[in-house]
Amino acid sequence: MTFDRAVSVVLTICAVAIAGTVVRREFVVAPPPSANPQKLTATRLPDWKKMEAFGQEIVLGNGQLRLVEFTDLECPFCKAFQTQLAKVQAELGAAIGVTVIHTPLSMHKFAKPAAQAAACAWAQGKGAKFIDVAFAAQDSLASVSTVQLAERSGVTDLRTFKTCLDGPEAEAIALGKHLADSLDFHSTPIVILNGWRFSRPPNETELRQAVGRVIAGRDPVGN
Repeated sequence: MTFDRAVSVVLTICAVAIAGTVVRREFVVAPPPSANPQKLTATRLPDWKKMEAFGQEIVLGNGQLRLVEFTDLECPFCKAFQTQLAKVQAELGAAIGVTVIHTPLSMHKFAKPAAQAAACAWAQGKGAKFIDVAFAAQDSLASVSTVQLAERSGVTDLRTFKTCLDGPEAEAIALGKHLADSLDFHSTPIVILNGWRFSRPPNETELRQAVGRVIAGRDPVGN
């Protein structure tokens, strides 16, 4: 399905949802990047930059490299990829920008409220920190409230944060989920680098090599 067609489907689904019908699809978590022996491949996606409008830019970049990640804050493999991505980010600095599209899986009870809270933290400039904090507390999301996570993330206006949880910022998370569904993305994390969608989450070494190849004007894995 083309991206433009996917956007049309997303808008249609959202209209139906507003009317009271919820469209659902089961997603699965992808294997951790360090434990998957499958060969890494990459597929070019047209109009991929339009995806960023459905997510939150948590790391500002200078435009040279853009990474889009469909993630779930309760997904252990998403946490594993985030750890490896952080190491590469530390080396690249402003050369890479990162946009997160939250796609909470139905099997994860706390993923959706965590994603909604992340959107509200992002509205106060603490989106990246909230994601780090949520992943760090992943095993205790049942006992830690989103407000507590926000406090740990440095969110200062908690009144606005709490109001936001019931507002359009939080509900916008559904758009990312519907977008993933429309594009037949059935697992998390889904990782896209400058329009190249990886067949599985790359590990730290693979991601570093992919970055080098993309900067050189080549495809990220040498398909």
